[in-house]
Amino acid sequence: MKDLTPEEKKVIIDKGTEAPFTGEYVYTMDPGVYVCRQCGKPLYQSEDKF
Repeated sequence: MKDLTPEEKKVIIDKGTEAPFTGEYVYTMDPGVYVCRQCGKPLYQSEDKF
């Protein structure tokens, strides 16, 4: 398990959320796989982004 920044901990551990349309990947259309910042396991494909 990797150490998390305070903001990552707020989202991953404490189930907080970012403000809408503020994340760095909001408008990203690059192909790839999103992975968990803490454990590194794959979460979902970029084409499945909702």
